[in-house]
Amino acid sequence: MASPGLFPDVFPSNEIIGRVTPEASELTGIKAGTHIVNGSSDNSASALRAGMVKPGQVTLIIDTAGVTTACSDKPLVDPENRTLCWHYCPQDK
Repeated sequence: MASPGLFPDVFPSNEIIGRVTPEASELTGIKAGTHIVNGSSDNSASALRAGMVKPGQVTLIIDTAGVTTACSDKPLVDPENRTLCWHYCPQDK
């Protein structure tokens, strides 16, 4: 089993996890002190932008891969590991 110290801390999607340093500002042109927010997975962010906010809603994203996402108020774990289950990005959902 992997040591817990090998994994990053877990935070909500909207958690401010840092600020742009003066050195990073020089390299990127982003204003020093700008908040760095934890963020979300690409599929959950896309589903949120598509309006999926209530259990029972479904989105289909067709791009590099085809991804069907369903919103549920409880985990829908597949015992055969054919699907993924993740916590959705809105903090209050």
